[in-house]
Amino acid sequence: MNITFTPGSVFRLFLLIIGVLTYLNALGLIFWFLYDGHFDTFIKYFDVGEERNIPTLYSVIALTVAATLLATNARHSWEKCDGQHRYWAGLALIFLFLAFDEGTQIHEQMSGVMERWVTPQGYLLWLWVIPYGFAVLVLAAVYLRFLVRLSRTTRYYFILAALLFLGGAIGVDMLQAQEADLMIGSNQTILYCVLYSLEEFLEMIGVAVFIYALLKNLADESPVIRITLLQ
Repeated sequence: MNITFTPGSVFRLFLLIIGVLTYLNALGLIFWFLYDGHFDTFIKYFDVGEERNIPTLYSVIALTVAATLLATNARHSWEKCDGQHRYWAGLALIFLFLAFDEGTQIHEQMSGVMERWVTPQGYLLWLWVIPYGFAVLVLAAVYLRFLVRLSRTTRYYFILAALLFLGGAIGVDMLQAQEADLMIGSNQTILYCVLYSLEEFLEMIGVAVFIYALLKNLADESPVIRITLLQ
């Protein structure tokens, strides 16, 4: 049996899922503000600001898909002997770590470690952004040559995906941290809920764009990608 799909069709599927999750999150927030305590189970399952729920499961799966596609690109690169397979493999390991982190919240534990040396406050209320931000800068320097050698289209989508994902994961997260610092001792504000919803939305869109870019890179020589299931 052959399963045929295009990078565009996969991207549209991811956009549909993201749209549904975003809608359910917004609906849950409306319920929380208008009917506090009456829809707690629904909110728990679909609030993107909570952990170990359906949006978290989606993010883990999406990051794992990206890691798998990166590994596939690494194999193709190795078969072509173009010298880029180590970069692809390195990215695959990074995305596997991100998937594991998304499910286990390692970065939050790192914030606790960082509190030994830095006082959490304001934009740096969540201190994990310091080591993770430094790691991003190091990786950007290491992968610059790899990025330049990519095709123009793939490079464009890689950069767009990075801007979306990091803009949410670090940029909006720091704005959210500032708002969280201001509301310590009080209930969540509408702005805080909007910020964490925007953060997760940008992260999910960024990963979807990245998956599209990886599929498109694999499909450069063919308009479709086929999966063959053998009996």
